[in-house]
Amino acid sequence: MKFLDRESLTQKSMEEICDCVKRGSRLRMERSRPFDHDFFSGNELNRLIDKGLINEGSHLQQGIDQLFYGLEGVDIRETPLQYPDNRLIKAVEEGDEPKDLLGPMTGVFAHVFQNDVYAVHVRGQGISAPGKIQIAAGMGEYGVYPAVNALKEVREELGMDAELVLPYERFLDVTPFMKAGKFSQPLFFYIATGDLNHITRIVRNNNELENFVTSMSEDKLKEAYPFLVPMENLRDFLTEVDEKDKFYGSVKRTAFNFLDWYNQEFEKSY
Repeated sequence: MKFLDRESLTQKSMEEICDCVKRGSRLRMERSRPFDHDFFSGNELNRLIDKGLINEGSHLQQGIDQLFYGLEGVDIRETPLQYPDNRLIKAVEEGDEPKDLLGPMTGVFAHVFQNDVYAVHVRGQGISAPGKIQIAAGMGEYGVYPAVNALKEVREELGMDAELVLPYERFLDVTPFMKAGKFSQPLFFYIATGDLNHITRIVRNNNELENFVTSMSEDKLKEAYPFLVPMENLRDFLTEVDEKDKFYGSVKRTAFNFLDWYNQEFEKSY
């Protein structure tokens, strides 16, 4: 196993980690300190909120203190860190706040499918990427296992309960991401399944995606709205949106990996 501490987690080192850790690897977590509800949701956060450095309702994230990795998987010793809001970043850089409030942290994506359909979001202009596609995603809350965070994101963004297909300690893929342009983090990708019948919009190609986006009102464009892609159309759909540069963040690599997993698992040939 190789070892990196939080100061060594650069974009380059994170890319090396993700290349080393193959699809289907396992993830183990341990906390650097016990979960103290009063501290994590009380005085420290209230102080930052009162100073106008973070928004009300913020919580401490699943930061990385130490990371061990190899072909057999990833071990992370997590530490509580704060979401890298630009106001807080500036305060830390100016020396008004301790540096240990910020640093690298984990993130999660969740691929959700039901039978032969796959759930995708279209991101609105409020995410600064109008019309680009995403899947359920978010940051990891301190003291909560990443797989549980992934299911939480599915609940919040798709409005549904789901269950993981792989065991909790296993993930489909991991890819590097730069948070706020400063903090490198691994994004762990999980597979979940559940009842998608409440999502009625079907999108089969880029033209239908464009029609979906242009049919939205100005208010709706500020949010993230889900739609379904039939699995038989998914590879062509992903290829089209890739050609049109419509992937948001790191969705491209892991979406194609999900499709390959699905085809192999269910012996399909899409």
